[in-house]
Amino acid sequence: MSISELGSLGEFVSSIAVLVTLLFLGFQVRQSNLLARRNELNVGHSQISRLRVAMAENADLAEIMVQGLPSATLGEADQVRFDCVVSEMFWSSFHIWDRTRLGLYDEQEWGRHVGSLVPFLLSPGVLNWWANNKDQFPAGFQKAIDEGVANP
Repeated sequence: MSISELGSLGEFVSSIAVLVTLLFLGFQVRQSNLLARRNELNVGHSQISRLRVAMAENADLAEIMVQGLPSATLGEADQVRFDCVVSEMFWSSFHIWDRTRLGLYDEQEWGRHVGSLVPFLLSPGVLNWWANNKDQFPAGFQKAIDEGVANP
């Protein structure tokens, strides 16, 4: 075999190696993207879970929510606690909306989330909070919440 033939064979083998490397890198990038999406779902779940756990472990906080949801007539300190929980719920929802908008969650995730929140969103105490605080959120999120409330 001549040097020219060996060079051609080496070039062929190196082309195959590059192809195999590209296929492997493509697989690795896909796996990495799946893990990143899973991590985003875990973070979103953790944000909402903190609220659930706080109310499950703290009867006083749960009672404030029970009293605050149907009306906005709480004592001053309880109103602050109610507002903090509602604010945290909206910020957690914002992050789910934003992750969906950025393509980190599948397109239906926001619809499922806002659909599960409709009873919460329609309660007088939350509607009052939203009317007074919605300007702290981006316009797209405000619109998404208002549409979720208008079309349950």
